[in-house]
Amino acid sequence: MKITFTPLFIEAVAKAIKDFPMINVSVDQTGTKIIKRKNINIGMAAALPSGNLIVPVIRNADEKKSYRNNQSGERFSVSRKSQ
Repeated sequence: MKITFTPLFIEAVAKAIKDFPMINVSVDQTGTKIIKRKNINIGMAAALPSGNLIVPVIRNADEKKSYRNNQSGERFSVSRKSQ
Protein backbone atom coordinates (compact mmCIF):
# COMPACT_ATOMS: atom_id res chain seq x y z
CA MET A 1 0.00 0.00 0.00
CA LYS A 2 1.37 3.40 -0.98
CA ILE A 3 1.19 5.99 1.81
CA THR A 4 0.49 9.60 0.82
CA PHE A 5 -0.06 12.88 2.64
CA THR A 6 -3.55 13.36 1.16
CA PRO A 7 -5.43 11.55 3.96
CA LEU A 8 -3.58 13.65 6.55
CA PHE A 9 -4.54 16.87 4.76
CA ILE A 10 -8.17 15.74 4.54
CA GLU A 11 -8.20 14.89 8.24
CA ALA A 12 -6.62 18.26 9.12
CA VAL A 13 -9.16 20.16 7.03
CA ALA A 14 -12.03 18.20 8.59
CA LYS A 15 -10.72 19.01 12.08
CA ALA A 16 -10.34 22.70 11.21
CA ILE A 17 -13.92 22.81 9.90
CA LYS A 18 -15.14 21.09 13.06
CA ASP A 19 -13.23 23.58 15.23
CA PHE A 20 -14.42 26.57 13.17
CA PRO A 21 -17.92 25.65 11.95
CA MET A 22 -18.53 29.02 10.29
CA ILE A 23 -16.19 27.81 7.53
CA ASN A 24 -18.79 25.18 6.63
CA VAL A 25 -21.54 27.55 5.52
CA SER A 26 -23.19 28.61 2.30
CA VAL A 27 -25.61 31.33 1.25
CA ASP A 28 -29.14 30.64 0.04
CA GLN A 29 -30.21 31.51 -3.51
CA THR A 30 -31.55 34.91 -2.51
CA GLY A 31 -28.24 35.78 -0.87
CA THR A 32 -29.92 36.84 2.36
CA LYS A 33 -29.56 33.79 4.58
CA ILE A 34 -26.49 31.90 5.80
CA ILE A 35 -26.98 28.13 5.88
CA LYS A 36 -24.82 26.29 8.44
CA ARG A 37 -23.97 22.77 7.29
CA LYS A 38 -23.77 20.08 9.94
CA ASN A 39 -22.07 17.44 7.77
CA ILE A 40 -18.43 17.87 6.85
CA ASN A 41 -17.98 16.65 3.26
CA ILE A 42 -14.66 17.23 1.53
CA GLY A 43 -14.02 17.01 -2.22
CA MET A 44 -10.67 15.68 -3.38
CA ALA A 45 -9.82 16.74 -6.93
CA ALA A 46 -7.93 14.23 -9.07
CA ALA A 47 -6.73 14.47 -12.66
CA LEU A 48 -7.35 11.56 -14.99
CA PRO A 49 -4.75 10.50 -17.57
CA SER A 50 -7.10 11.90 -20.25
CA GLY A 51 -6.71 15.36 -18.72
CA ASN A 52 -10.21 15.46 -17.24
CA LEU A 53 -10.70 16.39 -13.61
CA ILE A 54 -12.98 14.51 -11.24
CA VAL A 55 -13.83 15.32 -7.64
CA PRO A 56 -14.90 12.42 -5.44
CA VAL A 57 -16.48 13.55 -2.17
CA ILE A 58 -15.53 12.10 1.20
CA ARG A 59 -18.76 12.33 3.16
CA ASN A 60 -18.64 12.91 6.92
CA ALA A 61 -14.87 13.29 6.71
CA ASP A 62 -14.69 14.32 10.36
CA GLU A 63 -15.87 10.86 11.41
CA LYS A 64 -13.21 8.98 9.44
CA LYS A 65 -9.65 8.25 10.46
CA SER A 66 -6.67 8.74 8.14
CA TYR A 67 -6.31 5.04 7.41
CA ARG A 68 -9.93 4.86 6.27
CA ASN A 69 -9.49 7.89 4.02
CA ASN A 70 -6.31 6.34 2.67
CA GLN A 71 -8.12 3.10 1.87
CA SER A 72 -10.91 5.04 0.14
CA GLY A 73 -8.31 7.03 -1.77
CA GLU A 74 -6.45 3.88 -2.71
CA ARG A 75 -9.63 2.25 -4.02
CA PHE A 76 -10.38 5.42 -5.93
CA SER A 77 -6.87 5.47 -7.35
CA VAL A 78 -7.16 1.87 -8.57
CA SER A 79 -10.53 2.48 -10.22
CA ARG A 80 -9.28 5.74 -11.74
CA LYS A 81 -6.30 3.98 -13.37
CA SER A 82 -8.59 1.47 -15.02
CA GLN A 83 -10.43 4.20 -16.95
